[in-house]
Amino acid sequence: MTFKPQDRSEEIIFAEAVHEFNPFLEIRRERLANVTTGIPAVLWWVVGVGAALKIILIWLLDMEIHVHLILGGVLALFLGIVIFLIAALDNHSGAK
Repeated sequence: MTFKPQDRSEEIIFAEAVHEFNPFLEIRRERLANVTTGIPAVLWWVVGVGAALKIILIWLLDMEIHVHLILGGVLALFLGIVIFLIAALDNHSGAK
């Protein structure tokens, strides 16, 4: 960028070179932004602790075995979907 064109033809060449170089800078900027973005670790801790607490609370309930299995299955399905969603967003964040 310290280059100073001496005549009109050098100005045109310089402007075109800068114009062609801009997409590379944009791609680099996006790549650097994608490296630093993602789901914060604290969210993973909240999901993990919440899942553990829900499982413990399910164990504490006194109910018939088939109701216990249905409730536990629905809880496991929901927790699995939430964890999958967070992992997918964490791996996909910022990508186009």
